[in-house]
Amino acid sequence: MVVTISPTSGPAGTTVRITATGCIDPNGLNHAVGFNWGGLDQNDQMANRNNPNIVVTIPATLSGDTIRATHTVTQEETAFGGGTFFVQCGTTVRAVSFTSTR
Repeated sequence: MVVTISPTSGPAGTTVRITATGCIDPNGLNHAVGFNWGGLDQNDQMANRNNPNIVVTIPATLSGDTIRATHTVTQEETAFGGGTFFVQCGTTVRAVSFTSTR
């Protein structure tokens, strides 16, 4: 599975487009998109991974083998300088970093 986001950085108010190709989800029930805005550092990400206020579930659509979603970054989500968008399809998870600018 290949995941891209556009843009990869921006200030609060930026709408990020998330696209994942190569998702094989026959019944359409085994995919998800999320954003962990707890920082770009792996230690910050691990410390914040179970915080429901820092990990955001993003509604997504699956068409064929392509997942699409959009997320508008809030002011609060820029607090740690960025975060990571995650896309899950079946047992496969891919991550792409987003850097917050001010």
